[in-house]
Amino acid sequence: QQGRTYRKDDVLELKKRQVVAEGRRGRLLIVKPPSDPARRKQVDRLVTAENADRDQIIKSVLALSVDLAAGDEALVRDIFFRLQVRSSRAGDLVQKPDGRFEPLTARSLKASKARDLKSNATERGRP
Repeated sequence: QQGRTYRKDDVLELKKRQVVAEGRRGRLLIVKPPSDPARRKQVDRLVTAENADRDQIIKSVLALSVDLAAGDEALVRDIFFRLQVRSSRAGDLVQKPDGRFEPLTARSLKASKARDLKSNATERGRP
């Protein structure tokens, strides 16, 4: 996933300016397209490439896991989304279950991480 590493700074900058958001299906979504046509085309290309790499990660997880089948794609995408949110910063936009986009706050980030840790512990049989 060299492409994702190469694009990371650009993606972070677009998130910071709230041009893109983390979508519920584990994909970046353009929420505030640039008005300049050349810049818009650049953002479109970057988001398309990032989403292609993200889709490949999800396909690889499904293909390589003995415990998952193609029908588990929604589950894998949800987990991937949560991982992306956990690595996001306060102010980054994320898509809510009702489709709205809201900026992450430091408090919501902390709560999200705590929920994920509790969920992971429960899945491992710990209360």
